[in-house]
Amino acid sequence: MAGAGSLTLPYAFSLGGSVLSIILICLVALVNFYDCYILSKLHEEYSRIRFVDEKYHNPYARLGKVIFGTSAFSIINFLYFINTGGACIAYLIFIETTMGTGIFIFLDSFIPKKKNKK
Repeated sequence: MAGAGSLTLPYAFSLGGSVLSIILICLVALVNFYDCYILSKLHEEYSRIRFVDEKYHNPYARLGKVIFGTSAFSIINFLYFINTGGACIAYLIFIETTMGTGIFIFLDSFIPKKKNKK
């Protein structure tokens, strides 16, 4: 399944020009590679530390707490929650637009109807 970013890439290339767009996409790829490299090195460095709050399963938040403090832990968890919630909403919109209202008509057949009292 292709995301919206990859579907709009040809249009962005047509607006930015081929040379500038290729330079910018290579620059973004290098920055992304460097970020992943730094994250992996930090994870290797701090993986030996036994975390007090092992009940949290988000390694980015634990790493942020060790490096930047409790406020970073809260901010990273909040952003993680927003990202996950947004993905769920986008998935629901995708299902609704793909399947249309037919799925709701199908599901309504399983829901018992209330009888009107007269």
